[in-house]
Amino acid sequence: MSVYDELLKTQTIPHAYENWAEYRRELTEYLTGVTDAGSTLAVFGAGSCNDLDLCMLREHFSQITLIDCQKESMFAALETYQLREDASLVLKEADFLGITPAEYREYADDVLRMIQVEGKDTDMSEVAEYAILRMKELYARAERRPLDFGEKTYDYAIAAGVHSQINNMFAWLWQVYLEAVGTWETTVFDYVKQKNEEVIPRFQEAFYRSVKKGAVLACERKRIGRDGGIQGACQALKDAIDRQDAGKCLIDESIALRWPFDTAQGITYQMSVLHIVPA
Repeated sequence: MSVYDELLKTQTIPHAYENWAEYRRELTEYLTGVTDAGSTLAVFGAGSCNDLDLCMLREHFSQITLIDCQKESMFAALETYQLREDASLVLKEADFLGITPAEYREYADDVLRMIQVEGKDTDMSEVAEYAILRMKELYARAERRPLDFGEKTYDYAIAAGVHSQINNMFAWLWQVYLEAVGTWETTVFDYVKQKNEEVIPRFQEAFYRSVKKGAVLACERKRIGRDGGIQGACQALKDAIDRQDAGKCLIDESIALRWPFDTAQGITYQMSVLHIVPA
């Protein structure tokens, strides 16, 4: 099995549905409070819907479209909320960056083979040069693939905890390689951060274009007890402010919530939740 697939298997947070109950209720109530009853909603990065209560949303919206790169997770959400037969729920499989699982697998295994040659003696700065060369090729391919969720397809859309995940795979993989060698090298991390400045606005443009009445962003402003912002999320918040400054939208209001992301590891995020409407 590819190191990429092995890494994906570790991304499920144990007991998320139970531990996120209060956060799920607060975020769902906020969303229904700033949107019109009987309207349509798209949930970007829906996954298993541990952070949004599908039953509460179903009572408020006439149709809900779940959009995620893993259809299995969305099916699991329907099982959790016992909504398998609900015709008002639509599932759409979509990627928000444009790099395919096959491309990630090939990249991940090629870089791993470089490390396996010398093991602990690997010069990770040389590996980083190769990794970034391959990443540039994959980003270039992704940019040639249209990112289109339709033009004013939904009344509203929400993206919660999504932006930090869109462009994180290369960083996750690099962390695995560094731990295997037992060293530290930041070049790949720095390059991913740089690419977020392009990747996130590209997604945001397609995201906003898909709605008629407004959107809700819920982004990790910071991890409680740690300095520094969360990559992807910070770029999304900055992009929202830049769009408002350019007269493209209005940030109607914002609130702060606490997201107990992984209680076993003590990871809690301060979330900035923004209601954004057309200018």
